[in-house]
Amino acid sequence: MLRLCCLSPPKYQDAERTVRDVDAVLQMYISLTPKMDTYTYNDGHTQLLLCLHGTIPITYRSIPYNIPVAFWIPSEYPIFPPIPYVKPTANMLVREGKHVDKSGLCYHSYRSLWKNDVNNHTLLELIAILQGVFGQEPPVFTKPPSNPLLSTPPQLGSPQKQDTVPDRNMFIRPSPSPSTPTNMALSPPHIPPSANTSLSRWAGDGTAYYNIQKGLAVSFHYYYFIPLFVYIYIFICCVLCV
Repeated sequence: MLRLCCLSPPKYQDAERTVRDVDAVLQMYISLTPKMDTYTYNDGHTQLLLCLHGTIPITYRSIPYNIPVAFWIPSEYPIFPPIPYVKPTANMLVREGKHVDKSGLCYHSYRSLWKNDVNNHTLLELIAILQGVFGQEPPVFTKPPSNPLLSTPPQLGSPQKQDTVPDRNMFIRPSPSPSTPTNMALSPPHIPPSANTSLSRWAGDGTAYYNIQKGLAVSFHYYYFIPLFVYIYIFICCVLCV
């Protein structure tokens, strides 16, 4: 529980109620932290007030995000309602809407009707209501890149969990050309017989092959008998001469 010394009069008119309500918020939202800081009103005057700052979780389109906020507790609390602000980080911008202006100040009928029923309006309920509103209309978005060529649609800031969904077009193969049937296997190109022959190993190889094909070549084994006939003829001549 917050120490009463930091909220004691003349700072807060109802320190006990203030401490009780703030303590209930801190137990429910552990991402919020209390601090004493200077608040500047619209008329320019400043005052040292209690501020709960940090983030509150929301769920937008089934994805959880953390929204940076600050809740200022006026010294007249609970007579005067809390002052809620959206506090975008350096890479965020405020998204103006029905419940948030360009400065980040938040509006809701619950806060507007606060003074009508002070006892039944609490800081914890206000935060819970804004949490639901932000889940429907996120109050911040990520700054677009400075390079217009790299611009992307605005995204919410500070996601607790961001699942990357691959583009389905990455997995779509290009459809085949209508002129090419998909079930027909490609056949190798036709090569003429003359183009498929290997190079000749010697100069007469090609001619001999041509003669064989035409039926004009003589079988090579007859060339082995010609020298034998010559030797026999010379031998016979020599015998007759003797």
